[in-house]
Amino acid sequence: MFNFLFKPKTKPESKYKSERLRAFGFKTYDDYLTSDLWKKTKLRFYKSSYCSKTNGTPSCSICSSLKRPNVHHLTYRSLCNEKMKHLMLLCNSCHEMTHALLKVKTYKKYNLSTGHKLTKKVLRFLGKF
Repeated sequence: MFNFLFKPKTKPESKYKSERLRAFGFKTYDDYLTSDLWKKTKLRFYKSSYCSKTNGTPSCSICSSLKRPNVHHLTYRSLCNEKMKHLMLLCNSCHEMTHALLKVKTYKKYNLSTGHKLTKKVLRFLGKF
């Protein structure tokens, strides 16, 4: 009766991930990450203005490390057809820390938004950024 008063529930990111993978014919996320489609997406990202760089070299968006940064998905809603603004570079330690924080949902405790703002705010809070 008063449904209009309540916000519709949004799908968890994992739902988007599995739906998108199936829609594009991938059985697993690892299958996608080893595909030519992902390789082309990463190349596009490295050439884009969204790729963080230090002296022209791709670097971690958080700590500016040049040590083999990983391309990190900020959302799975555009998986397999990524928008460059939905990706960011993170070194291994920042990438692992970000995923660990997301797993324990630390961001909810501090009322932070998801995505890029989440990562920077949480890492800044912990003194990493």
